[in-house]
Amino acid sequence: NDDKSSQLFGGYEYLSGDDPGSSDDERFDPLWSGYPQSQRGGDLQVYMWTPEYGNIAEIGNLHRLGGGYSFKPSDTWTMVTQYNALWADEDQNAFTNTGTGFTSGDSKFRGHLVSWVATYQCCKKFKAHFMVDYLFPGDFYPNPGGKDAYFTRVNLEWTF
Repeated sequence: NDDKSSQLFGGYEYLSGDDPGSSDDERFDPLWSGYPQSQRGGDLQVYMWTPEYGNIAEIGNLHRLGGGYSFKPSDTWTMVTQYNALWADEDQNAFTNTGTGFTSGDSKFRGHLVSWVATYQCCKKFKAHFMVDYLFPGDFYPNPGGKDAYFTRVNLEWTF
């Protein structure tokens, strides 16, 4: 209840993976996961795991532990920073649904994901945000695929 509406938050998320030894699809169903994925640590993840399942925004095989801080420096601006540590639930044949036969790297650690979102809302009908996501990959991704990744977006919304 300070003058900046400061909030500290944290969370844990588990999304099941698919058992490669079974013909059934046991992984998490992203139907209710929503978009954008800012509550999950950023939108980079939407594109980051596309090769694993073949569809944008399908996310599974994940343990996410993270936290962040948000505050309002003024009546029109909100700032949110987040950190998430990411692990895979299963390390074998992570890309089963795309048929690549690609297996994971040396560990189940996917990496560190850092996110920042600045939101501006001057009036009831106009809102804008600027987002930056940055991933420092872990050993789950084999070389040369284990390179840093980033995603930025400017979003303008006019509602009527």
